[in-house]
Amino acid sequence: KVVQGELTLGVIGCPALPQNGVDISDTSGEGVIFCCTSSWAGCLTVPRCLELVTQKEVGWQEVMDPVRVNTNLDGGIVVTESLEATKDPSRGSFWTKVPKLDGCSAIPMDSMAKYCLVARGDAHVYLRGAPTTTRAESVWDHVGALLVQGAGGRVTDYQNRPLDFGMGRTLSGNVGIVATCG
Repeated sequence: KVVQGELTLGVIGCPALPQNGVDISDTSGEGVIFCCTSSWAGCLTVPRCLELVTQKEVGWQEVMDPVRVNTNLDGGIVVTESLEATKDPSRGSFWTKVPKLDGCSAIPMDSMAKYCLVARGDAHVYLRGAPTTTRAESVWDHVGALLVQGAGGRVTDYQNRPLDFGMGRTLSGNVGIVATCG
């Protein structure tokens, strides 16, 4: 939900993402749903969410497991990136050219579940686009920015500006996206 150009409430459904971990090839999982405000983020398995939908007067913050970004970098920085970036060797991954991220491990994944990985601590960084990006991102693809912020992380563009959701259907005032654990 956008109010006066600011994200205030968001929901992301990830039917292939397990409750714990990032192995999306494991199809036995139940999937998770993330809900967030600017100061809180949580997740819940899809079956539990469906069970609660039938109950009246249940506050979602009361039944969801809170999520927090992982600021412990002792095991190395984990970057999540588009699966498409890993499939095309000529395109390559932009982040591999960033000296501060040299030696990082990557979790390739499609969908905006990449924001969810940063929010719940499975990844430390999500980069989208590059500093030379000219394509404006669609606002509906980036409700995850609020999820990361609600979990204690930070989201800006490559010029260190907050994402501007008040420009209509696109983030036309921003260049790329940087979501981090803080």
